[in-house]
Amino acid sequence: MGYTYVPEYESSFVPNELFFRKGQPWTHHVHVMEPTSVRWALFLALRDYLRTEPELARAYGKIKKAVALVFGDDIAGYRRAKVPFVEALNAKAGAKTAR
Repeated sequence: MGYTYVPEYESSFVPNELFFRKGQPWTHHVHVMEPTSVRWALFLALRDYLRTEPELARAYGKIKKAVALVFGDDIAGYRRAKVPFVEALNAKAGAKTAR
C-alpha cells in the first residue's frame, strides 16, 4: 500500500503505538494501536466531533498541511505545532460527547 514504518515515532513519542507514512514528501499517515488504548478513544472522539463540525474539520486539515510543509520529517516539531489546536478540539469534542 506504499506506507513506510517510522520506528523513531514509537520509541520517541508514543510507546505501544506504531506509525506509518505514505509518500515523499509524505501525504498520509496511519497510527496503529490497541483498541483499548486511551489514545484510540481520543482519536475516535475527535473524529466523530469533526464529522459534525465541517468548518473545524477543514481548519484542522489546513493546519496539518501547513505544519507538515514547515516541519517536513521533523515529527516532534509537527506534533508540537499542532498541540494548541488539537487540545482545543479535544476539549470541544469531550464537551460535545459528554452531553
